[in-house]
Amino acid sequence: MRGGGAVPTLSGILTNFGTPAGCLLMPWIVERIGARRATAALFFAGSLIATLVAYIGAALIADSITLFLWLVPLLGFFTNGVFALYTIWLPELFPTAQRAFGSGFAFSLGRILGALGPTIVGALAALTGSYPLAIAATSVIYVVGLPLIAFAPETANRPLPR
Repeated sequence: MRGGGAVPTLSGILTNFGTPAGCLLMPWIVERIGARRATAALFFAGSLIATLVAYIGAALIADSITLFLWLVPLLGFFTNGVFALYTIWLPELFPTAQRAFGSGFAFSLGRILGALGPTIVGALAALTGSYPLAIAATSVIYVVGLPLIAFAPETANRPLPR
């Protein structure tokens, strides 16, 4: 897929159309689904599928910038919208006296680990010679994360820990 400098800029802008949609709809989605774990599984699976379809399907196989750009809002919806779930779910995991610390620590640790992402993508792009392939390869995190969701405590419709 060839597109010059305008495509990364436009794809970032279009991704940001999907992100607030996912974040703003998350409380409704969680309420509708009724379970934090099921919502997380939906968003992890959606992130995996959207990443593979956009980067492997549209960018590599179809070699279509237009199709790729149509898909990136969906990518933003799932990959970034899931963070709104964490703001709902994480505080519910900690007792009242530790809620702020626990949530803050979990968010901060996630950001620290997430900072490795660009380095990993860059290394994979250098190794494979393909930015879309490198991004798609990092979606393995969702394959790892999906079964781990089963071990997360379900907090929906339960009283907060004291």
